[in-house]
Amino acid sequence: MDWNETGLYTYKKGKKRNILWKRLEGNEKSKAEMSSLKGYILCDFEKLVKTFGEPEPFDNYKTDAHWTIGFSDQEVATIYNWKNGINYLGNDGLITYLIPDWHIGGHNANVVRRIAKLLQIGEMDWSYS
Repeated sequence: MDWNETGLYTYKKGKKRNILWKRLEGNEKSKAEMSSLKGYILCDFEKLVKTFGEPEPFDNYKTDAHWTIGFSDQEVATIYNWKNGINYLGNDGLITYLIPDWHIGGHNANVVRRIAKLLQIGEMDWSYS
């Protein structure tokens, strides 16, 4: 998959470098192993799909939708719902396209801000855990 612009930058050795992102697939998703909850976003499912594509299958138990995003500086983010959908709650759970709040996982909390920026989410609609 091709890299996409983030509008975010990092500085290394005094040089400004653009941080790119892409959806991780196949063996690349292993980069997210040992990641953990770093924060939350409020965002509708349609916006997530428009930005990152259809969700990937995950555990089909505690989550209903999951995305793994990689950044050009080797950071990784996961986006997922947690225990509020039909997979976990059955008929009492939310239908995936109605889920309003999403968990952001990673190895570093800065991925929460990055995902919010990619989704053009204002500061009132995201937080660190």
